[in-house]
Amino acid sequence: MSDQGRNALAAVSVMRALGNEIEELKSEISSLLLDNIWPNGLEFSGDESEADLDLFGESSSGWIIDGWHWTFPARRQAIHKRTKPKAAGELALAVDLGHAGWIASDVGFPVLIVTWAPVGDSWGGHFGESEFLPFADETVCLADNKLLIWTGEEGLVSTESLQEIAWMYAIPLFSVSDRRRISDFILTPFAKAMSKDWRKALDEVPAIPFAANDTNRLAPTASPITHQPS
Repeated sequence: MSDQGRNALAAVSVMRALGNEIEELKSEISSLLLDNIWPNGLEFSGDESEADLDLFGESSSGWIIDGWHWTFPARRQAIHKRTKPKAAGELALAVDLGHAGWIASDVGFPVLIVTWAPVGDSWGGHFGESEFLPFADETVCLADNKLLIWTGEEGLVSTESLQEIAWMYAIPLFSVSDRRRISDFILTPFAKAMSKDWRKALDEVPAIPFAANDTNRLAPTASPITHQPS
């Protein structure tokens, strides 16, 4: 067998092992979303969307996996028993393994992208674009430029939480190596973002900072300090 053939088989083995771990990560996140109590009557039903394995961009070949994309719909509990819960938005996560034009290809390691969008808004369209991050004049970067808030042309409005605003951040994939770090780096920041503590959402999170590049599109500026397992 040629060196290229052996390399291809080795790559398949790595992807198979990594894929199993990432699917386990999805199960852990789903379980924790169901088990936790969220601010302002938010709840998750557990009806997450199916993973998109290789559809992050039109340039993707059918057998190459660029990453995973999961969406967890959230709803707001009804005040009265006779009233059905109303849709509140969606928490969406994407595993970026190095798709060209995305975050991992710039920082040099796999990345987990965490996003929230209220009803009527969605990051879903960005998951299919060749470049994920939007333009700088459509966003506001807070928390040391690590929390990206989508504002469009209206600008950031005064708010007590980020429930009604689309936002996102990105962390190294290997930073969520166990259940505790999933809670620390995904669930706790989400809970803070949905409350009055939203400005502190990323205080303890190894999130990647962003800044505008030469084309006025946001891009990662540096690798974060990673949290290694203790």
